[in-house]
Amino acid sequence: MPLSRADKGEVCVWQRRFWEHQIRDERDLQRHIDYIHYNPVKHGLAKSAEDWPWSTYHRYIKEGHYGRTPDFERIVGDNATDFGE
Repeated sequence: MPLSRADKGEVCVWQRRFWEHQIRDERDLQRHIDYIHYNPVKHGLAKSAEDWPWSTYHRYIKEGHYGRTPDFERIVGDNATDFGE
């Protein structure tokens, strides 16, 4: 653990700058799910949400939540920077 965390008594459970968010409604929930599915793409870990094998994205597609493969750049777009890091 880095000294700065040890000095402050922090433990390594949560990331720094973590904040809680109460989901307000179905739209807010879907927005956060979209963000989570798009996050590996945003951070350059995958070329598309479909390429990230550990994602619940695959289950959402299989269960028909998205229908055809969504265009996350269009769905999330500029809003990808509205929350998270």
